[in-house]
Amino acid sequence: MAKSFASSFIDCGIECVGAVSLESRLRPDASFGLSDWAEDNSVEYFEIADVNGREFRLICEQAQPNLLLLEWSQILSKATIDMFP
Repeated sequence: MAKSFASSFIDCGIECVGAVSLESRLRPDASFGLSDWAEDNSVEYFEIADVNGREFRLICEQAQPNLLLLEWSQILSKATIDMFP
């Protein structure tokens, strides 16, 4: 579902600055990640272990996104949510 939402945003002229998925070993069985979608759309792709961790914060600080679209199997911490006022 995240792929179709992201594609629709791009179709409307909104820039996608990155795609982030859980590392494949941590994904639920029905989840395939975003690597193929990112490659097809020339979007930088990252795989991380923890959406609430330092690595995700650094990705967001570098990319400076205006919008965060999530299809995630982890609960977001308040600190992660607060990165997007």
